[in-house]
Parts: sequence; C-alpha cells; structure tokens
Amino acid sequence: MATLLLVEDDEQLLSVTAAYFELHEFKIFQSADAAGCLRVLENNHVDLIVLDLTLPDEDGLVLLRKLRTKGDTPIIVVSGRTSGDDRLAGLEFGADDYLCKPFLPKELLYRVNNILSRTGVNNNTSSISEFHGWVLNLDDKSLFSEDNEEAQLTRHEFQLLSALARHPGRIYSREELIDIFNDLEGPESTRAIDITISRLRKKIEKDVKKPEIILTVKGLGYKLSRNSSS
Repeated sequence: MATLLLVEDDEQLLSVTAAYFELHEFKIFQSADAAGCLRVLENNHVDLIVLDLTLPDEDGLVLLRKLRTKGDTPIIVVSGRTSGDDRLAGLEFGADDYLCKPFLPKELLYRVNNILSRTGVNNNTSSISEFHGWVLNLDDKSLFSEDNEEAQLTRHEFQLLSALARHPGRIYSREELIDIFNDLEGPESTRAIDITISRLRKKIEKDVKKPEIILTVKGLGYKLSRNSSS
C-alpha cells in the first residue's frame, strides 16, 4: 500500500482528497501546515507528498526547498498559483509535477500513479476479498458464492462492490462512490449509484427487501456490513 502525505490548509479539500485516495487503497497522512508536514516526515515513511503552496506558517516554495534538502521523496505541487512563472518556480525548486487548482481528483490520482510507477512503488493490495459467503477476485474481476456459483457483474457493479469490500463497515457517501469510477462513462449522479446498488443487491442478497450485505445508512450513504447480522 502506497503512502501519501497531503499538505493542504483548506480543511474541506484536504478531507475530500484524503477520502478519495483512501478509496483507491492509499495510506494517508494529513497536515494543514509546514510544521506538521515536517513532523510527519520525521516519524513516518512517505512514498509521495502532495503539497499546497499557500500555507499558514510558511510559503510552500520555502518548504519545498527544505524538503528537497532532506531527501528525494516525489512531490506534486497542487496550488491556486496558476501563472507560468509560478509553475516554473515550483519545478525549479524540485517538484516532480505541478497541478493547478481547481483540479479533478481523478487527474491527481493519475499523476500520483504515474510518478509512483516510475519510482517502483507498488500500490497493489490483496487481490481477494471474502465477505458473507462471497469471494471477490480483484485480478480476474469475478465474484463467486461459497457454492462456487458465479455472479455476473457489470464493470461498474464490480468497481462499486470492490470499493465497499475493501473497507467493510465504512460508510461511503454517494458522492464518494461516484469518484471511484476511473472512466468517463461511469455514473455521474447519485441516482445512478442507487440504481447500481439495487442491481448489486439483486445478485448477492438473499432478500433484496431486507439487505444484510450492502446496507443503506440513512442520510449518509452505503456500507458493506462486517457480518450478516450487522
């Protein structure tokens, strides 16, 4: 599992970005300022840093220069400073990439994965998830029951179920679930998520009117229950 350090003083953006990358199986450290960033790095291994330049206690470019004197951990600058001079300064100070705000989480994910692949960091996790008598194989994208009967899933059903199965018990909002889709043809509305969940339940629940596997958390979203009685 790859580890990211997100350095961002916008609390909402920090929370949303962290949740998105956790959905994609990253371990996340967070900091809202330069001092916190340095503390995290003193005590933890980090595979990549995503760095905002506008921080409350120190200019991000100054922090970037400090980080470069301490090591060669890849750094992606994510900033509202959009001029060509700003981007050039970020790269000259040692950033591996520069992404202007506002940005799509998917684009940041692609850039992170591209850099990690070049540095040889593998973000693969276990390819098998087992839950409630089902076995989900992430490699061949199959789902089998304990009786070895296969449930035929569409691509989007598989992606959604995979996200839920990685973190049983965690509640995902409909908006977070929309973000798991890596292609432009994925669901773009919360209603589409509801429909996909309904179709999944028809394939894996014993009683779709009383689901025991994929649970609705009123007002919040969905979760995969930890056991059949939860």
